[in-house]
Amino acid sequence: MRNSVYWPGEVRPVTERTFMKKVLVGSLLAAVAVVGAPGVAAVQADSRSSAARYLYLYEHDNFKGGWQRFSKNDANLATNTWRGTYRSVLNGASSMKNTSGSKVTLYSGGGYSGSSYSARPYSSDADLTKNSGNPSFDNTAESFKFG
Repeated sequence: MRNSVYWPGEVRPVTERTFMKKVLVGSLLAAVAVVGAPGVAAVQADSRSSAARYLYLYEHDNFKGGWQRFSKNDANLATNTWRGTYRSVLNGASSMKNTSGSKVTLYSGGGYSGSSYSARPYSSDADLTKNSGNPSFDNTAESFKFG
């Protein structure tokens, strides 16, 4: 019987125990690949959909200046400020991005009243002054609603 020292490149005999370990490890890896892959895809899809449920309002055209992110209806934009400032969002939005799967309606009055501007799901408007089928809504929004 030979000792357990082998030179590099020398072929080692495969014992039944070594063979069974390799079969077991290979089977486990295959099971993880088959079962785990759909779980990973589901987690990625969930994180994307949860991250994409926002309305972003921007203080200036072309998504510049102050900004604020919203995830639910807001009947009074006066209670919000542009991120990192003390300036009110009320009547200050000049561009917007709707990253939600829902329509968003901006209103010129508080409490979802007055004239309205509709933004399709997953849409953006770099200049709320120029709109086809919608009135100019530059510096007009006082409230908004998803759906």
